[in-house]
Amino acid sequence: MESMVTVILEEYGDLHRSVLQFLMAVKSIEFEVLYTVFVKLVIKCLLEKHHPEPSSSDQEEQLRDLLRQARPELPTLSPESLVKTIALINRELASLDLEIVETLAQDDEKNINVSFVNTKSSPSIKLSTSYTEKEISVINELIDQMFESPFDDEDNLTYSLSYTQALNVAKRNIQTITDAQKFINKLESSGWLETVKGKYTLSARALAELKSYLISKWNSFIVSWL
Repeated sequence: MESMVTVILEEYGDLHRSVLQFLMAVKSIEFEVLYTVFVKLVIKCLLEKHHPEPSSSDQEEQLRDLLRQARPELPTLSPESLVKTIALINRELASLDLEIVETLAQDDEKNINVSFVNTKSSPSIKLSTSYTEKEISVINELIDQMFESPFDDEDNLTYSLSYTQALNVAKRNIQTITDAQKFINKLESSGWLETVKGKYTLSARALAELKSYLISKWNSFIVSWL
């Protein structure tokens, strides 16, 4: 089994396509959760390879038992195996300006988020199909204010805004306070903003999508945690 796991990991194939399809569907996910999915996908690939072979029935049943478990484990598989799998997928995606990116969570730097992103173009272009020109202006200003004045929480800088600050930005570009409130809520429900310790921050997916833009504008020191 060990040799088959090695082949599945090292040769771009069904496993890598399955991981990519999963990330395209969820957009962003915690690394630990993705690792659990990854192990199950490896087991499924092993089952598909073993199924035509009648002599492998005992091994097949062992794999099916693992697949039924809440957190299956396989020898030779580790989080590093997932990292290498992502690297191999990224080599395939490079020419398409797409990438699987890892970012640290602002509220807990022990947590790593994995996101599937488009690495090309500015925030305005990325958002133009979903938002009006005025709404894009709000988003750009929200980002600018977050990074111009990071919130100092016990020597831990958090790039965030209070609800009142975010609402004030929205009101300057959107006619009524009700519409401004709806738009802020829309940004949160669509996954661009999230709430951390009562403040709005860019979500893990938004940070990954805008990584190149943020680094180019605010320099690598300010966003070194990206």
